[in-house]
Amino acid sequence: MASIVLAAAASSAAGSLGAGTFLAAVAGGVGGYLGGFVDRSIFGSKTRINQEGTRLTDLMVQVSTYGKALPIVYGSGRIAGNVIWSRPIKETVTTTTQSSGGGKGGGGGSVETTTTSYTYSISCAVAICEGPIDKIIRAWADSKQLDLTQGNYTLYLGNETQLPDTFMASFHPAGQTPAYRGMAYVVIKDFPLADYGNRIPNFTFEVQRTVKLPGELEDKITDISIIPGAGEYVYDTVVQEKTSGQQDVAGNFVQGGKVTKLNQNNLSAQADVLVAIDDLKTTLKNIEWVSVIINWFADSKNPAVAVIKPAIEYNGQGAKVSPDEWAVGSFTRTNAHQVLTFPDGTPTYGGTPTNKSS
Repeated sequence: MASIVLAAAASSAAGSLGAGTFLAAVAGGVGGYLGGFVDRSIFGSKTRINQEGTRLTDLMVQVSTYGKALPIVYGSGRIAGNVIWSRPIKETVTTTTQSSGGGKGGGGGSVETTTTSYTYSISCAVAICEGPIDKIIRAWADSKQLDLTQGNYTLYLGNETQLPDTFMASFHPAGQTPAYRGMAYVVIKDFPLADYGNRIPNFTFEVQRTVKLPGELEDKITDISIIPGAGEYVYDTVVQEKTSGQQDVAGNFVQGGKVTKLNQNNLSAQADVLVAIDDLKTTLKNIEWVSVIINWFADSKNPAVAVIKPAIEYNGQGAKVSPDEWAVGSFTRTNAHQVLTFPDGTPTYGGTPTNKSS
């Protein structure tokens, strides 16, 4: 601003003194220079820095072989996948700008940094083996285990009635997308490549395919009971977390230790009961009824004086369970039995399943 004002003032003064056009221009230039010096002294200069991340120039792809024999699995086995369909690699550009320096009141220059980063993802279909299979037990990208329940994965078990994948079909004319009937395969959408050196990793799958003859025992079972029925959250379909801590003077819980997932002991990020029921349905395909066993506990071996009521695994001191605290009817941690514990405080037996299991 000062450079504009001083340049205009110098030109005007030169003109009023009868200076020619050339001298007026020189005066204006000198005024502009002085004004720029004033601007930099008061407001500081701005430095612009552009930073650009690494951009992918070549794509390394998992082996895709034409005419490769399709594996057949009996029982379970780990199979290397074969890419049968792929979209072009997807580049996502992210640009951020940050400014520093040049605080209030002027003085000192400012720095404006613009950073451009590139991330890459791929959408593809990977053939596994001849179908139909029961399920995929585990999956890996290189040596990293994947959770197929949490990402953009669609599994086709390889039966003779499966339909074409709708995602794949969206890139092809109507009626020209194969259904790959009789072949188990998985469609992977927008798989991030940053953790794999910006290349498509090698996908491998642990597959289960039950080999059965007509009339086998598994096909005859229609009813089953689940035992032992012990564990506060053993039937809960929501993952419950136990957080160590203490109550402060105001009665508020303050975390002071680790967080433990009480009913998630699997790699699928689901409650254990959901994984167990899925396995049950896979093994016993004709199952119709499941009887759920619930344990209550007596406080004495003498039936004449024994009181039978639900039991807890810990008394609620020094920890908090969320999102759902334990309760069975009118019983809470304040008035229920507590099961016996080992010297280190570990319960010797599971407590009564909470009523809030859903």
